[in-house]
Amino acid sequence: MKKINLTFILVIIVALAGNAQGYLASTGYTWAPGTPGYNASATIHTGTINTSILVMGDFVGQNAGQPNAASFGDSGTSVGWDDTWVGGVGSANANGDALDGLWVQIYSNGGWWDMGAAVNKIAVFTSQDHGPYLGEGLEYRVYGTNTLWTGTLSSQVMVSDVYLDGWRTHNPNEDSNGNGWCSDDIAGVYNMGASYRYVKLVAWDSTGVYSEPEVDAVAAVIPAPGAILLGSLGVSLVGWLRRRRTL
Repeated sequence: MKKINLTFILVIIVALAGNAQGYLASTGYTWAPGTPGYNASATIHTGTINTSILVMGDFVGQNAGQPNAASFGDSGTSVGWDDTWVGGVGSANANGDALDGLWVQIYSNGGWWDMGAAVNKIAVFTSQDHGPYLGEGLEYRVYGTNTLWTGTLSSQVMVSDVYLDGWRTHNPNEDSNGNGWCSDDIAGVYNMGASYRYVKLVAWDSTGVYSEPEVDAVAAVIPAPGAILLGSLGVSLVGWLRRRRTL
């Protein structure tokens, strides 16, 4: 009985860890030092993020004198969620605030989001419009501060989790070009290391392939009380099993 319980726990742990190596091998993309968002300790999940624990931030512009994005558009209903987009749809200020395919495009000068309160964990959702994937989905750098526009930025925050289906389960019927990707795929989660009210995103590179992310939303990740309780119970169960093995 003890062996069955322990095996069950190990299966859960492996399932939660994801299968990064299998994914990278299947796509031909090498996630390595120097590529967008690379973090050797990050976990890649094959499914979607839990949207019920997200609180959306508000895109407030490029700087104090420019409340609008450099450009904006749609990768959702206008193009059927395939990995393409149409420019000029929506608003240069109101886009980037919700999971709706309406994005703001930023470059090396960056863009700012007001999270409404100081938070220590965020999720970033980008529109996919070109490969190579996974880099396309993480082509930005993340910083935090508690003073809008003029505050000292934190060190660059590294991604801790990547969800390959983003916030919406992949629908092959929407993948009209048949390459396996839609515009809502790939979401990155970032543990900020401290609590910040404002988040600044900057394009990963100043020029080249990874220089113009289209950001659909930046959200605070607020674990539900039940999720916290479940995590505590899981730790307790593992401890109980270990004690049982020593008896």
